[in-house]
Amino acid sequence: MTVYNINITFGDDDDVPRLVAQRVYELQNPPRAWDTLGKAKQDKKISQCKKRLNNEIASQMTFRLLSERDVNRDVETWLREVANRLQ
Repeated sequence: MTVYNINITFGDDDDVPRLVAQRVYELQNPPRAWDTLGKAKQDKKISQCKKRLNNEIASQMTFRLLSERDVNRDVETWLREVANRLQ
């Protein structure tokens, strides 16, 4: 899946929106480092990134892709529990 046309390596516990926002910022503003931005500006960029990732990546997620990341099937278990409680 591609958003922003960049490659990011991340683990299960990483803050992906922050990593993506930082990478995009640094590519668009080569002489300025992410750390030179104030917290409010970083937070705004992270929030915008999170919205875009949720809109574009979540809609592309398939059960197969989810299963590759969630080998213990935790998300499937949670969704089944929610469905059971709604019945």
